[in-house]
Amino acid sequence: MIAQIRPFLDKDFFTLLQIDRACFERGIAYDEAALRHFVYQISSRTLVLVVDSKVAGFGISAMTWGRGGRRTGHIITLDLLPEVRGLGHGRSLLRRLEEELTENGASQVTLEVDVRNSGAIGFYRKMGYKEERQLKDYYGRGRDGLRMVCNLPPAE
Repeated sequence: MIAQIRPFLDKDFFTLLQIDRACFERGIAYDEAALRHFVYQISSRTLVLVVDSKVAGFGISAMTWGRGGRRTGHIITLDLLPEVRGLGHGRSLLRRLEEELTENGASQVTLEVDVRNSGAIGFYRKMGYKEERQLKDYYGRGRDGLRMVCNLPPAE
């Protein structure tokens, strides 16, 4: 299995939309306009996971401003097709996103996850993320989110 992480290309867009829909249920998965917004906003970066010449996942991060004017990173989404999960690709993709955020001055990164997604919460805990707070109705009525945070090592 040959895996590569590369920058997003315009031709990837509809494949990423399909992957997001395969990863998340309706109401949580992005519609075309929302995904387009996140992929193309000026402060975001989209990385694509290619496994055996097939796009199999992606991650989107963005720079934000935290408390006290501190530069903070935000993981907007991390999507992997089910057949490539558990093989270390999620870890590699997340670390690459974090490295780029660090290089851009972020000292901390946040993300949101559905409180019912115990697999993702466990993954993020293993990656050093801690639960910050519950977000009532974050994914719609009766669908709470969980904000998680991780301190990043200083840039080299």
